Amino acid sequence: MKKIIVLILSILILLIPTLVLSAPSISSVTGTITDGSTITVSGTGFTSHGLDIDFGKDGIEAQSVGPASDFGNWQWEQTSEILTDPNITDSVVHSGTKAIDSTVIAYENASIWRWQYSSTIGFSTDLYITWWVRKIRTGSGDGQWKMFRIMPIDSIVDSSTPQIRWFDWDSYNQFFIAPGPGSSAINSDGSPEDYLSNPWPENDNNWYRVEIRVTTCSAQGVSDGSYTVTVLDPVGDTVESHSNNSAYNTFNYTGRNYYKWLIWQNFVSNEDSSFTMRVYLDDPYVQVGTVSRIEIGDSNTYSTCTHREIMEPSAWSTTSITAKLNTGSLPNGTAYMFVIDENGDASSGYEVTIGATVSTGNTQLGSGTPIDISDPTAPSVVLF
Repeated sequence: MKKIIVLILSILILLIPTLVLSAPSISSVTGTITDGSTITVSGTGFTSHGLDIDFGKDGIEAQSVGPASDFGNWQWEQTSEILTDPNITDSVVHSGTKAIDSTVIAYENASIWRWQYSSTIGFSTDLYITWWVRKIRTGSGDGQWKMFRIMPIDSIVDSSTPQIRWFDWDSYNQFFIAPGPGSSAINSDGSPEDYLSNPWPENDNNWYRVEIRVTTCSAQGVSDGSYTVTVLDPVGDTVESHSNNSAYNTFNYTGRNYYKWLIWQNFVSNEDSSFTMRVYLDDPYVQVGTVSRIEIGDSNTYSTCTHREIMEPSAWSTTSITAKLNTGSLPNGTAYMFVIDENGDASSGYEVTIGATVSTGNTQLGSGTPIDISDPTAPSVVLF
């Protein structure tokens, strides 16, 4: 009997660490701690990351003020219906010294910015997209702003399927899902599309961080996909998030159509004829295949952060991450580093200090020891 009890206790002792360490945990950070420098984050439970990432920050920063130029998988478009290309500005930015400036006139044009995946985004795939957005409106009317689409083609065609479209009217906002003809019904009246209420960047002259996470369905017509939309408002000190429920989780594929394009459409209509809107976009980040990521925020609990900045990892294992440090527009002072695993579970915040003087003897730290982060490149033109 004693041997059995000892055996059971031994098994429990072996299992407890596994259970406790199921969520990510940061134990240390090493490296030269300045914005843009390479850091190494150590810990446990980081799971995996395929590093299929495209962070547009450096590509925007490298451009000259004026008409935007294509770089990498990021493209701009001008057609007979699209009269204004996006521009690069250095006067209204979220972080760094440059941002995208789009002027949109009701009924006349959209200002399209788009990203092309090198392959197609198929079944059972995680897609994580985040960017910062700021708008300034003049004029009036009960109109709509079509900000963003996930598409199988590079054009803004409402009838194309499958597609996900995120837009608002002045009185409400919606997340529109069109799985495609022949899909199983995803709402009560049996129609193969639906409009779902979601958070939205409501106020003018505020920088908002937007996050969209999509998990595609496992096969055509199978209702096991999902999405989450999150909007962080550092000025209003709020964070809103909405995930679909089981009634709205079909992402159907028809024929050869698969998700491939992300389109920041920035189209406005149904407004007063004098209506114009300027839309500023900054720090676009896209990754395919996982929701694992590393971020720095303003609260020691991930879910209560109202300001978070994402970092670009270059190496990732279950116990170590190498990443380019991005402090964005976080102010000097205390901040917290987070690792989010492939299940979407976040670590506890690891306390760091932004803006303190760095000494060579203070770049290595142990568990629970704050680190010093200085950002000498932070521009004075950031409007936040």
